[in-house]
Amino acid sequence: MIRITQIPPSGLTEYARIPIRFEVTSILQPGLIDGGLGGTRLSERDTYTPPPPPPPPDGEA
Repeated sequence: MIRITQIPPSGLTEYARIPIRFEVTSILQPGLIDGGLGGTRLSERDTYTPPPPPPPPDGEA
């Protein structure tokens, strides 16, 4: 059961102490099937992007 209550502005400090931390590792990207006539498809896409390679040492290019 979910209970929704209204809090006064003075209660925001206590509300801000509730931790909300998460890591996004993938997203769902919508795509059309047959130009939209066949519906839509959700494809999972990874959000990881590998770091760029380090720059070459001086004198090497």
